Amino acid sequence: MGFIKNFNLKGCAIASTVAHDSHNIIAVGDDDSLIVKAINLLIASQGGLSAVTYDDFQHISLPVAGLMSDQSVEEIGHQYSKISEFVRSQGCRLTAPYMTLFVYGTFGNTKNKNQRFGDV
Repeated sequence: MGFIKNFNLKGCAIASTVAHDSHNIIAVGDDDSLIVKAINLLIASQGGLSAVTYDDFQHISLPVAGLMSDQSVEEIGHQYSKISEFVRSQGCRLTAPYMTLFVYGTFGNTKNKNQRFGDV
């Protein structure tokens, strides 16, 4: 567990099985119950991207090793735009919230003990 700042999520959590280097589930949110909800969506679908609020959610299934889809590039592109906009509508000011989250996966494997999650 680590603390990540500047996602600015309000009543929202996001999770992904695409997490560079480890490809374990990585999640961020402002409420533990929402983080669990976002992670459980990924477990149920055998991988992907999720975004949840108290009363809504968006999800992209990536059933091939939690990294790839059997859907067309056009369909996944549309879903990715939709889920990213959903996350931004919950207070996130990042241009690409999931791409930012993917990069955080590298820090769990760093040899630099002085590196902190918030340093990105």
